[in-house]
Parts: sequence; structure tokens; C-alpha cells
Amino acid sequence: MKKIIPLFLLLQLLAFSSRAQDKAQSTEPVKTLAQNRHEEAAFIYHIINDVYVDPDRCSTRAQRDSIFQYIDSQITSAHNLNYVLSWRYFSKMIKDGHFQFPDVGVYNRNKWFKPEDLVFPVFPKITQDGRVFVITDYIGQLPKYSEITSINGIPVQKLAKKQVEVTYCAPLYARAWMNSQVEGDSREWNNFTGYLFCESIKPPYSIEYKVYSDTTFTSFETKTATLQGIGREEKYQLYKQNGDIKIKRHENAFNLHNKSLSYYKLNDSTGVLDINMFYSKEFTTIFFMKNDNAYKDRIEECMKQVHQDGITNLIVDIRNNPGGYAGDVFETLNYFLDSSLPIKEFFRASSYSKKDGLLLLKNTYEMYYNSEYLSKKEKDSINNLINKSVEIFKNTPDGKYFRLDTLLKTEYVHSETKYPFKGKLYVATNNLSFSACMLFCNLLKAAGRATFIGETPGEYLLTTGGPRVFVKLPYNSYITMQVPYTYVAITDKDGNILNNGHQNLKIDIPIEPTLYEWLKGDEGYLFRNFLNRNK
Repeated sequence: MKKIIPLFLLLQLLAFSSRAQDKAQSTEPVKTLAQNRHEEAAFIYHIINDVYVDPDRCSTRAQRDSIFQYIDSQITSAHNLNYVLSWRYFSKMIKDGHFQFPDVGVYNRNKWFKPEDLVFPVFPKITQDGRVFVITDYIGQLPKYSEITSINGIPVQKLAKKQVEVTYCAPLYARAWMNSQVEGDSREWNNFTGYLFCESIKPPYSIEYKVYSDTTFTSFETKTATLQGIGREEKYQLYKQNGDIKIKRHENAFNLHNKSLSYYKLNDSTGVLDINMFYSKEFTTIFFMKNDNAYKDRIEECMKQVHQDGITNLIVDIRNNPGGYAGDVFETLNYFLDSSLPIKEFFRASSYSKKDGLLLLKNTYEMYYNSEYLSKKEKDSINNLINKSVEIFKNTPDGKYFRLDTLLKTEYVHSETKYPFKGKLYVATNNLSFSACMLFCNLLKAAGRATFIGETPGEYLLTTGGPRVFVKLPYNSYITMQVPYTYVAITDKDGNILNNGHQNLKIDIPIEPTLYEWLKGDEGYLFRNFLNRNK
């Protein structure tokens, strides 16, 4: 009796035979894991050079090539953790708080960090020059405010400086941001604990440290200790339980229940307009209505009180302010300036920005031209030019820059207010003043209107925009790069760019905390110092 092969089995055999013949005839080699990783690293580098709006922000092309060659040379088919940790070195090319790659939680979220990993048991606070002070030692061996000078024989300042190099923010902002937001969080990679773990500096930790005799931090005794590691999750839970929370003012900016604006008097002649963020925290209103009336109403309330109090010296406090909405920056400036100022805004063209950035482009123009005083004819004419501008952007070659004022003037347009302030204006900044804060400072600086006090803002004068395109990696496709593609430049009345280059704002009256005030988180030092100077 003949054996009968079922039809579906016969078809499967034929298909298998066909695939085997195709594979035998194919000359294309199967890619190895290392080859995939090389290609992915090259893709990341391409995005930084050709899609990101400001690749020359902190490095030349030659410097970036050198960094990339180092990253590429480290790639093997070995354990995946080694490869994904190498992404940190792309941060040496970026130095932009708007371009978070790899993002803070990526290693924890994807379980490359394990809850049971043994990590450094100390919550530190680190100065801009890399001195590491103990806020909390979770195993109780190092006293509060002692200074760690070496770990496993390596000078701590050397480690801290290298840590900043592999964090994607501009250097001044990077250290301040880490101290305020992530330094105590053992789940995140871009803090001191994360750096030690990623660089395989493991427990037991041989520590040399200084114990100071008083709050002047001059006289000290040098001691040594050996610290065992603590579980990553255990450290995080202790961090939360012990009240080692983030800087209050910075937290206020992100707390939707806290008002973004407040006003109070320091004395009979001096008041403070405290702005923890340039928007009212009502997202839907801004997105759909293209304005933020809640912020507008709130600042009018504050400035009315300034007027009623007869204030002659006003400090606008934007310390720890992470930015916000440009329209609200303009609303604030209306109380301090008396004329319009030109702005040059740039979009970098790429297949990503041409797809995802068109709505933003239209919304940006509408922000500049969102006036209730325009006639229907004027609005129709402007809309026609907006549509033409969008078409020009869509036809801009990839990698090139589109200037928003190509067809339409882009500027801060001054609007009269009920309670303009004509007195002495001061703007208080610190290393955490970021993003839209620089638009605010740049326009005041261009007008010669304000005296800047406090600490140097961590962000550069030429700041990229918050909007980003989302780019998936080709092999680790669940990982997304969030890439800024816009930046803003401020010009004088002749059109010359004032914030050209990657420089920090120059402070007119530097006021910095003492080391003890800084370690305690005492933010009242600025006003005490200011009032003493102006007695």
C-alpha cells in the first residue's frame, strides 16, 4: 500500500526546499551580533550629526569622530550590558539637557540594572569642582558633611569630573541637576552611584575621607573606612524613607499643585517675583488655545501688588526654573520692556522633523501672530505666508537649517500692560536656570534692562528648544532617542546674533552660598546677601 503524504505537509516540504536553495544561492552573509551593534552605534552617531539641531554645541566634528571611534572599538558580541552601557559615552558629544540619551531610567526600566545589584551606600552632594560630601551614609559609617577624598585608591575629584563628562547636560547644569534630581536615586545611571557601578568600581569600597571640625570647613581630621555595598532597591527605599528629597524649589516647578508665580516683599522698597516655571501648568489650554491666560492673569495679579506696594527694586527669581512656554516669557517681559525685539528661530530639516515638526512650526508662527487686534484680512495674509513657510521647510534639504523669519518677521512684540514696572530690575539665576529662562535673560540682556545676580545659569545663552523628534534605534527598537531640532537666537536691532556661540550668561553681581549654606540647601542666602549690599 502506497503511503500518502498529506497536502499541507507536501507544501511545507516544498517551501523548506525552496528556502534552503535560496539560502544556498544567497551571497549575503548573516550578520553577527557585533555587526548589528556596530551599525546601531553608527546610526546613533548619524542622528547626532545630521538630525540634532546643534551638534557643535560642545565638540568639533573631529572630537566627535574620536569619541565615536572609541565607542565603536569597544563593541563585541559579549554581554549586552557592556554594549548598552557604552551608549553613555555619546553624552560626551551632546551636553544638552533637552537631548536625553540614554534617558535617566533606561537601564533600570529595561532590567539591565537589577534590584539586588550592590551599589555605593552613600547619598552624596558634589560641588562643581568635584568635591564629594556625604549627605547620608545608609550603613551609618561616614558622618554627615564629611568629605570623601578617595575610593579604592582613586581620587574622588577625578571620578566626579569623569562622571560629568558622560552626562548629557552642559557641565554647570549637569552637576546642579544631578544634585537636585537624581543623585540619591540608585535606579538612575547618571549620578555618582551609577557612574561607579557602570565603571565596575565595586564593593568593598576602601574610603579615605575628611571630618571637619566646624562649618568653615578648614580644620579636619583624615580617616579611613571600608564600606560594603547595599542593594540597589534597598538604597532607593531608604532614600525615600529618610526624607532625602530633591531640592524643594526645583520640585515646586514640577508640582502641578504649586503656583508657578508668587510675589512677596523683602522690605519697604524691595520685592521678589518668584517664577518657578514659565507656564501656568495648564497643558491643554496652551496646546489648543495657543495661549496661557491663567499665567497672564496670575502675573497681572502679582504686578498689581508690586505697583500697590510702591516697590522700586524688584528681583525676578528664576533660580531652579527649568523653563516653560515662550509665550509666557513674552507675557512676563511686557511688564519690563517698552519695545519689541527681533528673534531668530531655526528648525533643522530631516525626514523626522519634516514629519513630526510641521504642527509645531505652525503653532510657533501662531504664537508670534496670535493678536486679537489683527483684522481678518491680516490674518488671512499671515496664514497664507505660514502655509508657504511650511512648504519651504518641507523642501529644505535634510541637514540644513530653515529660518522662521524667511517670509514672516519673528519677534517679541511688546504689549502694553496695566502695571508696568519702571524701577530697578534684578534677575536672580543659578546653575539650574534652564531652557526658556535663557530666552527671558537674552531678551532682557539685549534691551539692557536688567542686572543679573546670583550664580551663572547652567544652560548656554544659545539654547535648543524643548520640542523633539522621537527616533527608534534600529536593533534595540524599544529604545527611543528624543532629539531636539530647534534653537533660538536673539539679535540686536541690526539683526546681529547676540547669543552666538556656546557661552554662559555673564553675572553682574555674583552671589554664591558658602559651602555650609549649599550643603544645607539654604536658599535664603541670596536675599540676605543682596539686602546687606544695598543697606
